[in-house]
Amino acid sequence: STIITGLLVLSCAPHQEPRFLLPCIVPLVFLYGQRVVGMDNKQPNPKKRAILTTLWVVFNSILYLFFGWLHQGGLIPSLLHLPLPVTPQEGSPE
Repeated sequence: STIITGLLVLSCAPHQEPRFLLPCIVPLVFLYGQRVVGMDNKQPNPKKRAILTTLWVVFNSILYLFFGWLHQGGLIPSLLHLPLPVTPQEGSPE
């Protein structure tokens, strides 16, 4: 109930970001990880594990591209542009 309550409270916030929901992942993995992979019945399914591993790699690669490059892509160039002096343009009053 602690995980669900925290997830509900964080989901009601108007400015939702994935980093606020990340603390819920670790307890959820401990609770449901073995059932998802199929190890709770003592007969692990190698095909299911391979599919889940592939989906995990693809999902994390997509999120890496989005959050690592596209979402923050303009941050470093704009920070490097800040110390440059502002030059007046032609035709503008000084």
